[in-house]
Amino acid sequence: MDHFRHEMGAQIRAAGLTGIVTHGLRTTVARWMAEAGCSEREIMAITGHTSPAMVSRYVREASQKAPRAECRNKGHSIPFGAGEC
Repeated sequence: MDHFRHEMGAQIRAAGLTGIVTHGLRTTVARWMAEAGCSEREIMAITGHTSPAMVSRYVREASQKAPRAECRNKGHSIPFGAGEC
């Protein structure tokens, strides 16, 4: 994983991008995969996480986000932290 981070960091610098770090990209990928319905094991296989603790957080956040997004798509608004609309 360290080799990957080093290579990714070099690519980010070569592209002239600023304010982007490999950890942030890893987090984004994990969240997107969780929101797409991937399992914890699938996410861990792609992101290189060795412990399910952090990945469980992404999956939990994604499952809480889904009902809110569905309500917005229906034109409803719900208070922050509320469940179903």
